[in-house]
Amino acid sequence: MGSEHRITAALVTGLALVAGCKRAPAPSPQPSAAASSAPPDRLAAGEAPPGVQRAHDLVLPREARIDARFGTAIYVTVARPLDEVANFVRQQSDDPQGVVGANGTIFPNLKVRGSDPGHHLRVEVSTLGLGAATEIIVDRIEERPPVDKVPQAQAMEGAGLTPDGKLIHPEKIE
Repeated sequence: MGSEHRITAALVTGLALVAGCKRAPAPSPQPSAAASSAPPDRLAAGEAPPGVQRAHDLVLPREARIDARFGTAIYVTVARPLDEVANFVRQQSDDPQGVVGANGTIFPNLKVRGSDPGHHLRVEVSTLGLGAATEIIVDRIEERPPVDKVPQAQAMEGAGLTPDGKLIHPEKIE
């Protein structure tokens, strides 16, 4: 064997030894005790995941699509079952008083947690079609200032009538 073949054989053997050697794996970082004791944030079975869209103060589920806006009402379609969507809406309020019916749930005066004190919503959750999708109608309840009560006699006088309904000045009628 020539010197050239010996160098090649030694080189091949050396490369094989280097390739065959395994490095010890790097130690994996150990999670802290506080991080390992907290359960992972997971959704329960049948729970709708929150999305980024909002209808007034109400957070919509991830699959929600805003279809239309008319005045203060927002119409939304969600590709999830009715009960999941109704529970999703219910979980956003501390006092979710709803009326449950055969085709849906109505929350007549829903106060969303964390919203301004004067913001109240009327939310209707109902099935669309054969129940494959759900429709949400979110309408903001406008708080109107109280109407000042005017005494009846004063209101009648302002209309040109006496308290018994007769004209105050019958001669001025044309």
